[in-house]
Amino acid sequence: MLLLVLSLLNTWTMEVVTTGAAPPTFWTCPIIILDSLTKPYILVQRERTEQTNFLLLYSKENGNWIADTFESNQSHLYTTSIDMVIDPQNRIWCVYTISNPYALIVAHKNSFAWEKDTLDTFPSSWASIISDSNAILHIAYQAGSLIYASLRGSMWEKETVDSEIYTESGCAINLDLLGQPQISYFRYGSIMGDKLWYAHKIDNQWHFEEIDNPDVPNWDPTSIRLNVDNQPCIVYCPTGRLRYAYKDTVWHIELVSSSGGQIATHKSLVIDFLNRPYILYYYGGNTILAHKESISWHEEMLPLTATTTRGYGGSLQIDREGVFHIARFATNNDGTYYEVHYIYGTPEEIEEGWKDEIPKIKGLKLGIYPNIVTHNTKLEFTIPEEQHINLALYDVLGRKVKLFINGNFEQGCYRLTWDGTDDSGRKLSEGVYFIRLDNQTEAFTQKVVILK
Repeated sequence: MLLLVLSLLNTWTMEVVTTGAAPPTFWTCPIIILDSLTKPYILVQRERTEQTNFLLLYSKENGNWIADTFESNQSHLYTTSIDMVIDPQNRIWCVYTISNPYALIVAHKNSFAWEKDTLDTFPSSWASIISDSNAILHIAYQAGSLIYASLRGSMWEKETVDSEIYTESGCAINLDLLGQPQISYFRYGSIMGDKLWYAHKIDNQWHFEEIDNPDVPNWDPTSIRLNVDNQPCIVYCPTGRLRYAYKDTVWHIELVSSSGGQIATHKSLVIDFLNRPYILYYYGGNTILAHKESISWHEEMLPLTATTTRGYGGSLQIDREGVFHIARFATNNDGTYYEVHYIYGTPEEIEEGWKDEIPKIKGLKLGIYPNIVTHNTKLEFTIPEEQHINLALYDVLGRKVKLFINGNFEQGCYRLTWDGTDDSGRKLSEGVYFIRLDNQTEAFTQKVVILK
């Protein structure tokens, strides 16, 4: 199709990816991801009749948006269970639910065609997917209970996380610096409402925290990210009341918009290099990007094309240069015409000087604070560019006693907390140890002392 490109307010550039006209044509809120070269891919569901649904993956080829239809003729596709990720090997993975018969499908594209696995046959109305630095897939989904699945090699491993969830759990998944799963979801609270919960895995054990008790039914997804301090941040919107929760030593809850708002996908929240959260949501026919500066939330309405009047939700990513990439759905007033938009640029209030604020990292660095460990200590390391990183702890005889990190990481500053345990979760004996950070060409070693 002809590519329409609009430059808007010297801040955003918008492209019309595809259009639709007249019911029953319907496009769900799109999912956007970026590959290692910052090439965007956009996943959408299209409903042509009540008995015919399609999943299409859009990518740019020679300046034009091209559709790859990899699921079709389904009587129903659950829009809330559609998600997508690109692993470190640039392979695209999609998760979605079909109902003829019921199945939770994981599809990935190889060099020649799409390959599909059936992960579960229980009706699943929510699913979220992420990949770690070693290209291992992690999925949280709802199938009667909250289920966590991981693909290691060619085998799926599944376990029940929580059996006390409501029909609409809104579950979303992300990973901490150690590759451990972090899940946000709604758990059954009362006949009238639900509670927001957070589940995370430590030493093969699931730990649970109740975050909020809005005591109202939830029909929308949650979105979870880890900030630069390796702490969880969650966006959720019980009955249109958009909220943001983040943790330092305790959980904090903020009302993002007093007028209301809803997120549409699991990829509605990102955290930038300076630890600032950004939320993509919609309210009153407007697509809005909110970000937090210091203690205040700021909002910007994203513009529309001349042929659309109502903007809805979607998803967003930030690339390593600090450029925002957004996919969203828009219509005319009576809903008889639809467009999927790809928007990229930087928000108005942070555009000036944005790239100057991105940390300039000239080499590997390692810091340990404090280096005398009695309870917990913080490990901080910086990476100048995307590369394979190994971070491990050794005793005075050179034996490795704990592996913190082994995988590919993007350029940036990272922090994690260590409690003085080994790989088995046992407290280490008092004495001198060495923490080594290396990337196969250079290495840094620092001494730590464990005291009890």
